[in-house]
Amino acid sequence: MSPSWFFTEQVESRESLRENEERLSEQNIKLQRKTIALGEVLEQVETEKNRLKEKVNTNLQAVLLPLVARLKTVRPEQVHKYLNMLEDSLKDILTSFGPALSDQEYGLTQREREVCSLVKNGLTSKEIAKLMDISCRTVDRHRENIRRKFGISGSKTSLIDILQQLSE
Repeated sequence: MSPSWFFTEQVESRESLRENEERLSEQNIKLQRKTIALGEVLEQVETEKNRLKEKVNTNLQAVLLPLVARLKTVRPEQVHKYLNMLEDSLKDILTSFGPALSDQEYGLTQREREVCSLVKNGLTSKEIAKLMDISCRTVDRHRENIRRKFGISGSKTSLIDILQQLSE
């Protein structure tokens, strides 16, 4: 073997090594970018998971738990009606109804949120009064406060329609 062949082979090896190092460096940069992008996606997934968890929790507290508490106090002949309401409320868990009622924009009290849930389920003021063990006048006052907070006081807009829109 001649020294020139050895020298040529060495130069080619170095050039090949340099090219491989460049490719490896480019792939490393691409991998770092993908790792950053994956981290951002995972962060968004975690944020969405927390948002959904909060939404379900809010729905449970604003819609379902008050209804369950009230269901414990109904007479046996009323159970079927309230079980239907409970079923509807369970369906509401995945809607925006609970969080919409809890939204600071409206400033509803817990009692007003309970009345909203019952109105949305089609109960009359008399039925709500009986269920909540309060007077019809108190229910009507809650309904008027709710209408005022929703900005529909004095208008012909139906409270039940507004509440059902919040569920969509």
